Amino acid sequence: MEYILNETKVKTSNGFKMNNIKVSLDLPTEYNFHDYIVNGSSDIIINDTNKDITSDIGLTFSKYKNVDIDINDNKDIILIYEFNNDNLIDNINIKLNSNTKSNIIIKYTSSINTTNFHHLVLNITGGQDSVSNITVINMLNNNSDSFIAINGDIEKKANIKLNILDMNGKIRINNINSNSLEKGKFYVNNLYIGLNNDLIDYNYYLKNTGKESINRLEVQGYLKDNAIKHFKGIIDFISGCSKSSGIENENVVLADDTVISRSLPVLLCGEEDVEGAHGVSSGKIDEEKLFYLMSRGLERLDAEKLIIKSNFNKIIKEINNEEIENEVSNYIDQII
Repeated sequence: MEYILNETKVKTSNGFKMNNIKVSLDLPTEYNFHDYIVNGSSDIIINDTNKDITSDIGLTFSKYKNVDIDINDNKDIILIYEFNNDNLIDNINIKLNSNTKSNIIIKYTSSINTTNFHHLVLNITGGQDSVSNITVINMLNNNSDSFIAINGDIEKKANIKLNILDMNGKIRINNINSNSLEKGKFYVNNLYIGLNNDLIDYNYYLKNTGKESINRLEVQGYLKDNAIKHFKGIIDFISGCSKSSGIENENVVLADDTVISRSLPVLLCGEEDVEGAHGVSSGKIDEEKLFYLMSRGLERLDAEKLIIKSNFNKIIKEINNEEIENEVSNYIDQII
Protein backbone atom coordinates (compact mmCIF):
# COMPACT_ATOMS: atom_id res chain seq x y z
CA MET A 1 0.00 0.00 0.00
CA GLU A 2 1.22 3.50 -0.79
CA TYR A 3 1.52 6.03 2.04
CA ILE A 4 2.24 9.76 2.06
CA LEU A 5 4.45 10.37 5.08
CA ASN A 6 6.65 12.89 6.87
CA GLU A 7 4.73 16.02 5.92
CA THR A 8 6.75 19.21 6.42
CA LYS A 9 5.53 21.76 8.95
CA VAL A 10 5.99 24.50 6.36
CA LYS A 11 5.15 23.83 2.72
CA THR A 12 7.65 24.66 -0.01
CA SER A 13 7.45 24.60 -3.78
CA ASN A 14 6.32 21.23 -5.12
CA GLY A 15 9.25 21.46 -7.49
CA PHE A 16 11.60 20.74 -4.60
CA LYS A 17 9.83 17.38 -4.03
CA MET A 18 10.37 17.83 -0.30
CA ASN A 19 6.91 18.40 1.23
CA ASN A 20 6.39 14.70 1.92
CA ILE A 21 7.55 11.25 0.87
CA LYS A 22 5.50 8.62 -0.94
CA VAL A 23 6.42 5.04 -0.12
CA SER A 24 4.94 1.60 -0.65
CA LEU A 25 4.85 -0.35 2.60
CA ASP A 26 3.54 -3.65 3.84
CA LEU A 27 2.83 -2.73 7.42
CA PRO A 28 3.03 -5.60 9.91
CA THR A 29 -0.17 -7.24 11.07
CA GLU A 30 1.56 -9.60 13.49
CA TYR A 31 4.02 -8.77 16.24
CA ASN A 32 6.55 -10.99 17.94
CA PHE A 33 8.10 -8.70 20.52
CA HIS A 34 10.78 -10.00 22.80
CA ASP A 35 12.57 -8.33 25.69
CA TYR A 36 15.16 -5.59 25.56
CA ILE A 37 18.58 -6.01 27.07
CA VAL A 38 18.78 -3.37 29.80
CA ASN A 39 21.97 -2.24 31.49
CA GLY A 40 22.36 0.38 34.16
CA SER A 41 19.02 1.00 35.85
CA SER A 42 16.04 -0.64 37.48
CA ASP A 43 13.88 2.48 37.05
CA ILE A 44 12.54 1.31 33.69
CA ILE A 45 9.00 0.02 33.16
CA ILE A 46 8.40 -2.06 30.01
CA ASN A 47 5.08 -3.50 28.90
CA ASP A 48 3.12 -4.47 25.78
CA THR A 49 0.24 -2.09 25.07
CA ASN A 50 -2.88 -2.55 22.96
CA LYS A 51 -3.78 1.04 22.17
CA ASP A 52 -3.59 3.17 19.05
CA ILE A 53 -0.42 5.20 18.62
CA THR A 54 0.27 7.68 15.82
CA SER A 55 3.63 9.33 15.18
CA ASP A 56 4.47 12.62 13.44
CA ILE A 57 5.72 10.50 10.56
CA GLY A 58 2.08 9.64 9.86
CA LEU A 59 1.74 5.95 10.70
CA THR A 60 -0.72 4.48 13.22
CA PHE A 61 -0.41 1.17 15.05
CA SER A 62 -2.69 -0.67 17.46
CA LYS A 63 -0.08 -2.56 19.44
CA TYR A 64 3.32 -1.47 20.70
CA LYS A 65 5.91 -1.95 23.40
CA ASN A 66 5.90 0.91 25.89
CA VAL A 67 9.05 1.88 27.81
CA ASP A 68 9.07 4.46 30.62
CA ILE A 69 12.45 5.74 31.77
CA ASP A 70 12.31 8.06 34.77
CA ILE A 71 15.63 9.76 35.58
CA ASN A 72 15.64 10.88 39.21
CA ASP A 73 19.41 11.04 39.77
CA ASN A 74 22.64 10.71 37.79
CA LYS A 75 22.53 7.57 35.64
CA ASP A 76 23.95 5.75 32.61
CA ILE A 77 21.48 3.48 30.80
CA ILE A 78 21.88 1.19 27.79
CA LEU A 79 18.78 -0.26 26.13
CA ILE A 80 19.35 -2.83 23.36
CA TYR A 81 16.87 -4.59 21.09
CA GLU A 82 18.23 -7.46 18.96
CA PHE A 83 15.97 -8.17 16.00
CA ASN A 84 15.33 -11.67 14.68
CA ASN A 85 12.70 -11.34 11.92
CA ASP A 86 10.83 -9.00 14.27
CA ASN A 87 8.22 -6.29 13.79
CA LEU A 88 8.74 -3.82 16.63
CA ILE A 89 6.78 -0.68 17.35
CA ASP A 90 8.10 0.91 20.53
CA ASN A 91 7.12 4.04 22.41
CA ILE A 92 9.92 5.18 24.72
CA ASN A 93 9.24 7.97 27.21
CA ILE A 94 12.29 9.57 28.82
CA LYS A 95 11.56 11.90 31.71
CA LEU A 96 14.61 13.84 32.83
CA ASN A 97 13.79 15.29 36.21
CA SER A 98 15.27 18.59 37.38
CA ASN A 99 18.99 18.77 38.22
CA THR A 100 19.80 15.28 36.91
CA LYS A 101 22.56 14.07 34.62
CA SER A 102 22.34 11.02 32.36
CA ASN A 103 23.83 9.21 29.39
CA ILE A 104 21.23 7.06 27.63
CA ILE A 105 21.98 4.74 24.69
CA ILE A 106 19.24 3.02 22.69
CA LYS A 107 20.62 0.52 20.18
CA TYR A 108 18.91 -1.66 17.57
CA THR A 109 20.78 -4.50 15.89
CA SER A 110 19.96 -7.46 13.65
CA SER A 111 21.71 -10.40 12.05
CA ILE A 112 22.49 -10.41 8.35
CA ASN A 113 19.68 -12.51 6.87
CA THR A 114 16.63 -11.35 8.81
CA THR A 115 13.81 -9.08 7.61
CA ASN A 116 12.66 -6.52 10.16
CA PHE A 117 10.24 -3.62 10.56
CA HIS A 118 10.89 -1.02 13.25
CA HIS A 119 9.04 2.15 14.25
CA LEU A 120 10.25 4.09 17.29
CA VAL A 121 8.40 6.94 18.95
CA LEU A 122 10.77 8.62 21.41
CA ASN A 123 9.38 11.26 23.76
CA ILE A 124 11.96 13.31 25.67
CA THR A 125 11.05 15.67 28.49
CA GLY A 126 14.04 17.62 29.75
CA GLY A 127 13.32 19.03 33.20
CA GLN A 128 14.77 22.31 34.43
CA ASP A 129 18.57 22.24 34.74
CA SER A 130 18.73 18.61 33.58
CA VAL A 131 21.69 17.52 31.45
CA SER A 132 21.42 14.46 29.23
CA ASN A 133 23.19 12.80 26.33
CA ILE A 134 20.76 10.54 24.44
CA THR A 135 21.92 8.31 21.57
CA VAL A 136 19.77 6.28 19.16
CA ILE A 137 21.69 3.77 17.03
CA ASN A 138 20.21 1.96 14.02
CA MET A 139 22.44 -1.00 13.12
CA LEU A 140 19.78 -3.09 11.37
CA ASN A 141 20.54 -4.88 8.12
CA ASN A 142 19.70 -3.72 4.59
CA ASN A 143 16.52 -5.86 4.49
CA SER A 144 14.97 -3.74 7.22
CA ASP A 145 12.70 -0.70 7.38
CA SER A 146 13.36 1.86 10.11
CA PHE A 147 11.17 4.77 11.24
CA ILE A 148 12.21 7.10 14.07
CA ALA A 149 9.92 9.88 15.39
CA ILE A 150 11.28 12.03 18.22
CA ASN A 151 9.45 14.64 20.29
CA GLY A 152 11.54 16.89 22.52
CA ASP A 153 10.25 19.23 25.22
CA ILE A 154 13.28 21.17 26.44
CA GLU A 155 12.30 22.99 29.59
CA LYS A 156 13.95 26.02 31.19
CA LYS A 157 17.75 25.67 31.37
CA ALA A 158 17.66 22.02 30.28
CA ASN A 159 20.65 20.88 28.22
CA ILE A 160 19.85 17.93 25.95
CA LYS A 161 22.12 16.38 23.33
CA LEU A 162 20.51 13.93 20.92
CA ASN A 163 22.71 11.73 18.72
CA ILE A 164 21.15 9.72 15.88
CA LEU A 165 23.39 7.17 14.13
CA ASP A 166 21.30 5.86 11.25
CA MET A 167 23.46 3.44 9.33
CA ASN A 168 21.39 0.84 7.48
CA GLY A 169 18.00 -0.18 6.16
CA LYS A 170 16.29 -0.03 2.78
CA ILE A 171 13.65 2.52 3.89
CA ARG A 172 14.46 5.01 6.65
CA ILE A 173 12.18 7.86 7.64
CA ASN A 174 13.00 10.09 10.62
CA ASN A 175 11.13 12.98 12.18
CA ILE A 176 12.05 15.39 15.00
CA ASN A 177 9.68 17.91 16.55
CA SER A 178 11.17 19.90 19.44
CA ASN A 179 10.45 22.95 21.54
CA SER A 180 13.14 24.78 23.55
CA LEU A 181 12.04 27.08 26.38
CA GLU A 182 14.00 29.82 28.13
CA LYS A 183 17.74 29.08 28.14
CA GLY A 184 16.99 25.54 26.99
CA LYS A 185 19.67 23.91 24.83
CA PHE A 186 18.96 21.20 22.25
CA TYR A 187 21.85 19.81 20.22
CA VAL A 188 21.12 17.25 17.50
CA ASN A 189 23.93 15.24 15.84
CA ASN A 190 22.89 12.98 12.96
CA LEU A 191 25.06 10.49 11.11
CA TYR A 192 23.64 8.59 8.13
CA ILE A 193 24.85 6.12 5.49
CA GLY A 194 22.91 5.33 2.30
CA LEU A 195 23.89 2.39 0.08
CA ASN A 196 22.37 0.26 -2.70
CA ASN A 197 18.79 1.51 -3.31
CA ASP A 198 18.22 2.93 0.17
CA LEU A 199 15.53 5.58 0.56
CA ILE A 200 16.19 8.08 3.36
CA ASP A 201 13.87 10.93 4.36
CA TYR A 202 14.52 13.27 7.32
CA ASN A 203 12.10 15.95 8.47
CA TYR A 204 13.34 17.97 11.46
CA TYR A 205 11.51 20.93 13.04
CA LEU A 206 13.27 22.66 15.96
CA LYS A 207 11.54 25.59 17.67
CA ASN A 208 13.19 28.34 19.71
CA THR A 209 10.31 29.39 21.96
CA GLY A 210 11.94 30.84 25.09
CA LYS A 211 14.45 33.65 25.48
CA GLU A 212 18.14 32.73 25.10
CA SER A 213 17.30 29.24 23.87
CA ILE A 214 19.72 27.36 21.62
CA ASN A 215 19.12 24.82 18.86
CA ARG A 216 21.96 23.15 16.96
CA LEU A 217 21.61 20.61 14.15
CA GLU A 218 24.72 18.89 12.75
CA VAL A 219 24.28 16.26 10.01
CA GLN A 220 27.03 14.14 8.43
CA GLY A 221 26.21 11.72 5.61
CA TYR A 222 27.59 9.31 3.04
CA LEU A 223 25.69 8.18 -0.08
CA LYS A 224 26.69 5.49 -2.55
CA ASP A 225 25.24 3.40 -5.41
CA ASN A 226 21.60 4.44 -6.09
CA ALA A 227 20.73 5.74 -2.65
CA ILE A 228 18.22 8.60 -2.34
CA LYS A 229 18.22 11.04 0.56
CA HIS A 230 15.93 13.96 1.45
CA PHE A 231 16.88 16.25 4.32
CA LYS A 232 14.43 18.91 5.52
CA GLY A 233 15.66 20.94 8.49
CA ILE A 234 13.62 23.83 9.91
CA ILE A 235 14.66 26.07 12.79
CA ASP A 236 11.81 28.35 13.83
CA PHE A 237 12.32 31.45 15.97
CA ILE A 238 8.98 31.97 17.70
CA SER A 239 7.88 35.43 18.84
CA GLY A 240 9.23 35.95 22.36
CA CYS A 241 12.53 34.06 21.92
CA SER A 242 14.84 37.09 21.81
CA LYS A 243 18.59 36.50 22.16
CA SER A 244 18.18 32.91 20.95
CA SER A 245 20.29 31.12 18.37
CA GLY A 246 19.73 28.33 15.88
CA ILE A 247 22.31 26.82 13.56
CA GLU A 248 22.01 23.88 11.18
CA ASN A 249 24.58 22.30 8.92
CA GLU A 250 24.66 19.24 6.66
CA ASN A 251 27.74 17.75 5.02
CA VAL A 252 27.32 14.76 2.73
CA VAL A 253 29.87 12.79 0.70
CA LEU A 254 28.54 11.58 -2.66
CA ALA A 255 30.48 8.49 -3.67
CA ASP A 256 28.71 7.92 -7.02
CA ASP A 257 27.07 10.07 -9.69
CA THR A 258 23.96 7.87 -9.43
CA VAL A 259 22.95 8.98 -5.91
CA ILE A 260 20.27 11.59 -5.30
CA SER A 261 20.75 14.06 -2.45
CA ARG A 262 18.14 16.74 -1.82
CA SER A 263 18.56 19.18 1.07
CA LEU A 264 16.32 21.98 2.23
CA PRO A 265 17.57 23.90 5.29
CA VAL A 266 15.07 26.56 6.42
CA LEU A 267 15.18 29.36 8.98
CA LEU A 268 11.89 30.97 10.05
CA CYS A 269 12.01 34.14 12.10
CA GLY A 270 9.22 35.75 14.10
CA GLU A 271 11.47 37.58 16.55
CA GLU A 272 14.18 40.24 16.48
CA ASP A 273 17.60 39.98 18.12
CA VAL A 274 18.24 36.33 17.26
CA GLU A 275 21.09 34.53 15.53
CA GLY A 276 20.40 32.01 12.78
CA ALA A 277 22.59 30.25 10.25
CA HIS A 278 22.38 27.27 7.94
CA GLY A 279 24.54 25.57 5.37
CA VAL A 280 24.78 22.50 3.15
CA SER A 281 27.86 21.06 1.51
CA SER A 282 27.90 18.03 -0.77
CA GLY A 283 30.37 16.51 -3.17
CA LYS A 284 32.84 13.76 -3.78
CA ILE A 285 35.82 12.96 -1.61
CA ASP A 286 38.62 15.51 -1.95
CA GLU A 287 41.15 14.09 -4.41
CA GLU A 288 44.00 15.96 -2.76
CA LYS A 289 43.25 14.27 0.55
CA LEU A 290 43.08 10.91 -1.21
CA PHE A 291 46.39 11.52 -2.97
CA TYR A 292 48.05 12.49 0.30
CA LEU A 293 46.86 9.38 2.14
CA MET A 294 47.69 7.06 -0.78
CA SER A 295 51.15 8.60 -1.01
CA ARG A 296 51.60 7.41 2.57
CA GLY A 297 50.93 3.83 1.54
CA LEU A 298 47.15 3.42 1.93
CA GLU A 299 45.09 1.68 -0.73
CA ARG A 300 42.40 3.90 -2.27
CA LEU A 301 39.49 2.13 -0.52
CA ASP A 302 41.20 2.39 2.87
CA ALA A 303 41.96 6.06 2.25
CA GLU A 304 38.31 6.73 1.35
CA LYS A 305 37.12 4.97 4.50
CA LEU A 306 39.52 6.99 6.62
CA ILE A 307 38.23 10.27 5.21
CA ILE A 308 34.58 9.28 5.62
CA LYS A 309 35.11 8.11 9.18
CA SER A 310 36.96 11.31 10.03
CA ASN A 311 33.71 13.14 9.19
CA PHE A 312 31.76 10.73 11.40
CA ASN A 313 34.15 10.48 14.36
CA LYS A 314 32.96 13.61 16.14
CA ILE A 315 29.42 12.21 16.27
CA ILE A 316 30.57 8.70 17.17
CA LYS A 317 32.52 10.12 20.13
CA GLU A 318 29.31 11.67 21.44
CA ILE A 319 28.09 8.17 22.38
CA ASN A 320 30.30 8.38 25.49
CA ASN A 321 30.78 4.62 25.70
CA GLU A 322 34.05 3.27 24.34
CA GLU A 323 32.79 -0.27 23.73
CA ILE A 324 29.79 0.87 21.68
CA GLU A 325 31.86 3.51 19.89
CA ASN A 326 34.23 0.75 18.72
CA GLU A 327 31.27 -1.42 17.72
CA VAL A 328 29.81 1.40 15.61
CA SER A 329 33.18 2.15 14.03
CA ASN A 330 33.66 -1.51 13.07
CA TYR A 331 30.13 -1.69 11.71
CA ILE A 332 30.81 1.32 9.44
CA ASP A 333 33.99 -0.38 8.21
CA GLN A 334 31.97 -3.44 7.24
CA ILE A 335 29.14 -1.77 5.37
CA ILE A 336 31.09 0.87 3.40
